[in-house]
Amino acid sequence: MHHWNINGSQFVPPRCYCGRLRELRTSWTDKNPARGLRMQFLKFFLWLDPQMCPRSKEVILRLLRHIEEVEMELDLLLEQKRELEEKVNKMPKVENDRIIEFEDSKVEHMTNLEEKVVQLSLMNKKLKEEI
Repeated sequence: MHHWNINGSQFVPPRCYCGRLRELRTSWTDKNPARGLRMQFLKFFLWLDPQMCPRSKEVILRLLRHIEEVEMELDLLLEQKRELEEKVNKMPKVENDRIIEFEDSKVEHMTNLEEKVVQLSLMNKKLKEEI
């Protein structure tokens, strides 16, 4: 395999000697996580990136595992959301109407209570003035 040097770095040409394009891929194995490589037509490959230090591999692998865990948790939460939406949609309309009636009734009672508080405040004020 012929390598070209560009600015002191080795460069693997994008085409094989047979004329076919080499595939650019990334390895995600535990041994070579996130390491770029060029695939040849005959399944021969060349690494584009140097070997990583053990600490870099450990950090990348830990991050990949964490991403997998977060994605699994997200999938679970999305499924729970779908189930809850189905339950809400299956609730009879009557129950929804009852909730609305209850809320309206509650607002009406609060309004009445507020009016009574204002009336009592006025009465209290008058009584204080009389005393």
